[in-house]
Amino acid sequence: MVSAILITRNEQDSILDSLNSVSFCDEWIVVDDHSTDNTKKIAKQFGARVYTRSLNGDYASQRNWAASKAKGEWLFFIDADEIADDTLSKSIKKVAESAVFVAYNVHRHDVFLGKKLNYGDGCQKITRLYKKGHGKFVGKVHEVLEVSGEVGELEGQLIHYSHPTVSEFVEKVKNYSQLHVGSTNLPIMGSRFNFVILPPTKFFYSYILKLGFLDGVVGFVYSTMMSLHSFLSWSNKYLTKK
Repeated sequence: MVSAILITRNEQDSILDSLNSVSFCDEWIVVDDHSTDNTKKIAKQFGARVYTRSLNGDYASQRNWAASKAKGEWLFFIDADEIADDTLSKSIKKVAESAVFVAYNVHRHDVFLGKKLNYGDGCQKITRLYKKGHGKFVGKVHEVLEVSGEVGELEGQLIHYSHPTVSEFVEKVKNYSQLHVGSTNLPIMGSRFNFVILPPTKFFYSYILKLGFLDGVVGFVYSTMMSLHSFLSWSNKYLTKK
């Protein structure tokens, strides 16, 4: 049995597409952070079990709480702005029938300015499917799944529609940078070092080492935005602790 799990807030424009892409799952769990639109109504009409719980800036806590509500042996986390392609869906079903590992990575591709990114930070490998009891999310912001056991890899892709425009990307970067202030415990000097060094390092890593330049102009803009994210996060961290 596979449970699809989503944590949401005001996702009415995208949640149905996301749920449809995991319609093969045996149940759908939606934990909503007090949406003011039709997110919960759409999820309920689809057949999901919907809970309301405050996020309070802690994504790991929200995901772990959502996992506790699932009945499935296998838990697949998908965001409301993500879509599992057909190959990924088939791969998840295959794992549920005869798994070799206790958790599985998936390749996620961001769609930015109408282009699916295949390089740079716009293409990542993340762990989203795991056997219940073998994983736990950690980190208030940009949370990751820590797994007790070996991790395999799923075929297919998770398509991520998080940043349709530059202005929306900037707004999201600003919000995450504010959350980042309280999410780490580095000393001030460590924060100053990150504030100065990490933004250009982030750009070089995404655009050059991870071949972001192969995504053309969009790849350059994306890598620049990720560098801005790093700058805002660590400068806010430094200024609030100074």
